[in-house]
Amino acid sequence: MLEDSQTPTQTSVKDLLDTFRYKEGQEHDLLYYMVGFTHYKETSVLLKDYGIAIDTDGIVYNPLEKALYTKILVSDPDWSTSKQIKIYLTEQGHSLRQNYVKLWNRTLAQYLDRYQPLNTQESFLEYNKNLQENYEMSLEEEVQLYQKHQGDFDIFYCFAYPSAYNIAINIERLLNHVRFVLCAPTPDKMPNVSLHRLMYYYTNPRYSFQKPLWILLRNSLTDSAKQSIENAGMSCYIVEAQTPENILRDVVAIVNQDLSQRFSILPTGL
Repeated sequence: MLEDSQTPTQTSVKDLLDTFRYKEGQEHDLLYYMVGFTHYKETSVLLKDYGIAIDTDGIVYNPLEKALYTKILVSDPDWSTSKQIKIYLTEQGHSLRQNYVKLWNRTLAQYLDRYQPLNTQESFLEYNKNLQENYEMSLEEEVQLYQKHQGDFDIFYCFAYPSAYNIAINIERLLNHVRFVLCAPTPDKMPNVSLHRLMYYYTNPRYSFQKPLWILLRNSLTDSAKQSIENAGMSCYIVEAQTPENILRDVVAIVNQDLSQRFSILPTGL
């Protein structure tokens, strides 16, 4: 399945949905993650046929299988917190899965494994210019789907860890339908998923992404980050917990509170 999803088209994703929609297991769950988030460009016209809906804030709602999916983008340029969460979730039986989309060459109209320089002496500026004009960036991320049963529904808390921090990355795929950003604020402004860069993507009219809810992990920069986020018209929560188990507990509580306000199918007070 993962090989087919690296070169997504409407036809290939439809084949995947027909194959895996009624199968249980992690490939089934990862498919629905891709359908609602990173592969939405190819699947948007298919969703109604499969009974899948996505609300205005990017929550994927699958009433036929009684499942909700919400994407939690982990912004942690220092890797420290995300590494702890990955290890903890893996120990709980939630595997770390690769989600990868190849580079799309607009001129050739086909996917490529890697970027082909115009010439061997191409400068950094030429490199960026050629990419922007002739290619749709690739996507690399790791995903862990943490599943909990609430009421009659399964809720999938989809933790997404971008693996390309300082190189060209497909921002449209990465940030599509992100409802939550779990952020460890750092002073580093360069990585694609630093708080500084994400604020730019979410407030620049060029991108027109839905503004997410921010979940800030407590450190010395949290208060100033909270002020910047609120000044930009977005809401945020602060998590004081330091251990991965308690961070996960608090994140789930925040997500459940948000979901219960929009989906009457879920019990209140989650």
